[in-house]
Amino acid sequence: GGAKLAVANWAPAGGLEAMLPRAIGAAVDQFADRSKRQAAKKLLEALGPTRKRVMQMLWETVKEAATKDPDMPSRMKSQVRIIIDSVAEDVERQTEEKLML
Repeated sequence: GGAKLAVANWAPAGGLEAMLPRAIGAAVDQFADRSKRQAAKKLLEALGPTRKRVMQMLWETVKEAATKDPDMPSRMKSQVRIIIDSVAEDVERQTEEKLML
């Protein structure tokens, strides 16, 4: 009698049968997330040089837009370009680190 009561108190509401679908669902979700990350990684790896060229073009467009004002002093334009280049390097480094995972 007492042992059965202890097991009954331990079991979640709805019994173990209710817990199994949640555990399976969580495992499937985890696998799907891992599969999505792996697929994204493979896509980025396959795009390699193309991805880098596209990103460089985008960063150049950002620099042009940010320094477009004819009244902006040339020294400030230079600093803005340097900052954007620094951000671009950080983004590239983080992308590469993510690909290594």
